[in-house]
Amino acid sequence: MICYLGKLHRRGGQAGRLHVVCIVGRNNSGKSTLLRAYELAQGSEKFDLSRDRFAQAPDDQPSEVILQIHIPEGIGNISEEWKEERDDLRILTSRWQWWPQHVGDGKLFPIRQTHRPGQDAFRLGE
Repeated sequence: MICYLGKLHRRGGQAGRLHVVCIVGRNNSGKSTLLRAYELAQGSEKFDLSRDRFAQAPDDQPSEVILQIHIPEGIGNISEEWKEERDDLRILTSRWQWWPQHVGDGKLFPIRQTHRPGQDAFRLGE
């Protein structure tokens, strides 16, 4: 789910369990923003307030990326307590938020949270 990032607002996208993911869409439909959201969440790029913030986003709402990733059993760096079992998958859900008030040198610093199964799921903007 992506919210208040680039040209996207409360639109969701899902990628299935494929070895290759193709992102296809009309011009200005959010293809590049989807890739940018992934870069921002992974930390390979910093959030630039003038480039990345959705222009009509309310000041009291963060720009946000929520990623759900399958982590196979036995991967040692993620404890099982953080994985939610769905069918034959073990899903880790993390959220990154960029609030306008957390700015330094024109770059926003993210707040990252990981959902613990059994607790309420993340809701956009909270």
